[in-house]
Amino acid sequence: MQKKWIILTILLVLLAVLVAPLIFTLYVNISDAGIYYDVSITGLENRTVSEPVTIFVPVPLIYDTSALPEEKLPSTTNGWNVSFVETEHGQMLSLTSTEPVLRNPDLSIWQYFSSAFDVQVTRASQLHFSTENSSSQTALIYLSGLMIPENGRVVIDISFQTSSKYEDLLMQPNDMRGIYSLSAIASIPSDTESGWIAIPIEESPRKTSYICSHRTPPHPSTTRR
Repeated sequence: MQKKWIILTILLVLLAVLVAPLIFTLYVNISDAGIYYDVSITGLENRTVSEPVTIFVPVPLIYDTSALPEEKLPSTTNGWNVSFVETEHGQMLSLTSTEPVLRNPDLSIWQYFSSAFDVQVTRASQLHFSTENSSSQTALIYLSGLMIPENGRVVIDISFQTSSKYEDLLMQPNDMRGIYSLSAIASIPSDTESGWIAIPIEESPRKTSYICSHRTPPHPSTTRR
């Protein structure tokens, strides 16, 4: 009987030694999760405008639900009013200049979760932008009131990153466990007219830059939330 308990004790110790690192790894990866959304626009600094400039960019979605709570949205950033708008292409983030001499708007929003289970993402295909066209892998942005001088260029860079659920953590490289990202970049040349611009989407951290293609439908109808 005593021998039986000794064997059982040894087995339990071995099991603990084998399982403990796995439990620790999972705990570390799922106990600190979040959603990160970043919009960076360059090429506008010190430009003088006679009327407000408006830029619409897509908001991040998990499945079909916004991943960006309204209470996390700042009202202003670097001389730009910030708000959600509803357009015929879906919900978007509106940036409207408030100063005659522009500054580059730069917006970063981080939403913290105590567990990756709260994020509920297990693959990159669950992440979307609100104006996304899945067949062409593009998303729409909108520009109004902006005249880009000859040889000038405006770059709009949008990124969205979130944690995954634990079952995918062991299947990814160590430096990317539980991390899924979308990114889109538009390099807008001087001959671009006001209107909609389609920009390519990438489902992983970006390694190269993308030049957008553009088209100009009518001005979007918007309803501010």
